[in-house]
Amino acid sequence: MVRSLIFFLSLTFCLFSCEPEFAPPEDFQGLSDKKRKKLIQHYEGKRRAYYQGSRYKQESYELLQKLDPENESYFRGQSVTHSKIGDYHIAFPLLEQSKELNPRENLYYYAWLLLDLYHDYERALAYLEKYDAFTPDQKDYAWGENVYQLKGKALKGLGRYSEAIKMFSQAIETEGDYPDVYSFVYRGICHAAEGNYSAASSDFDVAIQQYEQCSMAYFYKGKAAWEIKKDAKIARQNLNQARQLLLAGYKKTDPYKEVMDEIHIEMADDLLSLIH
Repeated sequence: MVRSLIFFLSLTFCLFSCEPEFAPPEDFQGLSDKKRKKLIQHYEGKRRAYYQGSRYKQESYELLQKLDPENESYFRGQSVTHSKIGDYHIAFPLLEQSKELNPRENLYYYAWLLLDLYHDYERALAYLEKYDAFTPDQKDYAWGENVYQLKGKALKGLGRYSEAIKMFSQAIETEGDYPDVYSFVYRGICHAAEGNYSAASSDFDVAIQQYEQCSMAYFYKGKAAWEIKKDAKIARQNLNQARQLLLAGYKKTDPYKEVMDEIHIEMADDLLSLIH
């Protein structure tokens, strides 16, 4: 029993820690096509076998870049961990290299990342425009999100609210019967920023109709009611509802970054303390 356990632990350690059965060549220039293909297959398998951020996974990316320097996905793939842990000085050059090699394959991720993680709204908008231009007659998505919604968020981040409203409206229109509820929330926030309470309240109401637990819609409706109309009753009702939903765990959030206009219970408490 003890021997079996030792063998199992040793095997497990080897699987996750041992070096490959053959070392990479120092000179990649003289490889035959057959040898190069075999090495690519080997390090592709190794890359997939190890968890994100593992030293061996990162080393595999570096070797794959040498073996196939025209493959943009190796540069983009290696950048992911560095973006998540804040090593932007490493992630950015890798992403730029990926973009130069194949902008069509790179920009759907890079533009989204610039917007949602780096908050580089100006460059994100420029890259979203380039990405969208590849297929002008097609509904596009960047990392699973409607490209018009992403453009709207970038324009909103730049304070260009009227243009952002148009982009959110396009996102809603192109999604047909299943628009993203947060297209209405973000469009409502833009209307509120322009002082248009009626349009903002209407958007927040639609969001709530679609998703009754949308704490963000309740919060920003309450905020607009107080800041624009000075309607204490409506403001309190919506802020208290947002507060209850937040306490129950209904919150738009992300484990890697702060969501645009993310709300916290302290924000509701602070606003409620100001209402008289």
